[in-house]
Amino acid sequence: MSETGVIAAREQHEEVLAVKPVERMKFEGWLIYTAIIVTLACAYESLAQKFAPGASALGILHSFGIMKSYPVVYEPGKGIWRLMGWTGSGMMLVMMLYTIKKRMGYTSSFGSMRVWLNFHMLMGIIGPILITFHTTFKFGGLIGTSYWAMVATVLFGVLGRYIYIQIPRGITGAELSMKEIELSADSMDRQLERQLGKKGADQQAIRGLFEDVSEVDADDRNAFSTLFHMMITDLRNRLKTWRLKKVLVNEFCLDARTAGHTVSLIKRKAALIRKKNLLSTTHRILKYWHVIHIPLAIVMFSIMFIHIIVYFVFTAGY
Repeated sequence: MSETGVIAAREQHEEVLAVKPVERMKFEGWLIYTAIIVTLACAYESLAQKFAPGASALGILHSFGIMKSYPVVYEPGKGIWRLMGWTGSGMMLVMMLYTIKKRMGYTSSFGSMRVWLNFHMLMGIIGPILITFHTTFKFGGLIGTSYWAMVATVLFGVLGRYIYIQIPRGITGAELSMKEIELSADSMDRQLERQLGKKGADQQAIRGLFEDVSEVDADDRNAFSTLFHMMITDLRNRLKTWRLKKVLVNEFCLDARTAGHTVSLIKRKAALIRKKNLLSTTHRILKYWHVIHIPLAIVMFSIMFIHIIVYFVFTAGY
């Protein structure tokens, strides 16, 4: 095979191994914006129905003869708040399809695990928001226990997402081997050399980013210490890359786009090194996380089903 063919094959292999942080962050950013929009819309409707029913969205729809079967009343089991409860509960149930898919394994059909995990997160964030407004902020008795179990489950779910992305994965969502991680890191080094070489920038300027990235495996750390170390290192690297971008633009006269791309590569390389060094401990943390997250989810769903049964027995049709 010619040298050109070897390079092309290597680049194709690197593309398969590549972790796609931009795509991941694109989804997470979209999820955050969606959660904010849903929360603001529900908050407006809550305040309007409580203090100015005529200005509520439902009240306006009523004036056009729409959704008149749902009264404008601020009570958990009435009006659109009951509908929000059913919708949010349905989302919480549907999100468990990810667990079923996970038990079936990566080789099963119907999409990649990355897509299913994103769906799981979407349902697991929007569903609890709707349930929160369904309660009209009344958290007494058994319902309160179910609600706070749900909140704890969601918080642990967000933490689980953070732990999950600490394990390097390819574009399919499958975990990379240690050799593949090293190949990915080498690929980033070559991209940095090409990027900086074209602009003649002094590569000494980027070494400060790696000062706090330990080259020693973290097996001697306990789970809590390792998780704290991950978060602190992420914050430090963000601050360092922000400063580095200013250095590349102001001192080495790189244009903002080139500096941004270079800093992005540096940040990914630093994260990959840390993930590789903490990989075995991260797997252990993920096991501990499952031990807590799954029982919380079981408690949440158990009480939710009891609440639904009680509703049908005592208040259905009221």
